[in-house]
Amino acid sequence: MDDMRVTPSGEDIESELLHIFRKVLSREDISPEGDFFVHGGNSLLAMRLTETIQQSFGVDVPPRSFYRSPTVAGLTRVVTDLCSTTPHHDGSEPA
Repeated sequence: MDDMRVTPSGEDIESELLHIFRKVLSREDISPEGDFFVHGGNSLLAMRLTETIQQSFGVDVPPRSFYRSPTVAGLTRVVTDLCSTTPHHDGSEPA
C-alpha cells in the first residue's frame, strides 16, 4: 500500500487550528479572526500552542510568524504554506 501523506487543505487546517486554540485557551468562544492574546493567551500558552501545531501538522511555526498572525485565520495561511513546502517526517515530499 502506498504510504504517501496528503497535505491537508486550508479548510482542514483552519478547523484543526480552531480546535487547538480553543483547547489551549480553554475557551469555546474563539472565532477564526479572534486574537490569541486578546482571548487570554500569553507567551507560555503560545509555546504550548506552537508545540501542539508541530505535533498535529509536523511543521514548526516560527515565533515571529505566530506573533505577526496570532489568529486562527492568520496561522492557517502560515501552516498551509509550511505544509506545502516542508518534507514529511518519512522523507517524502508534500503531495
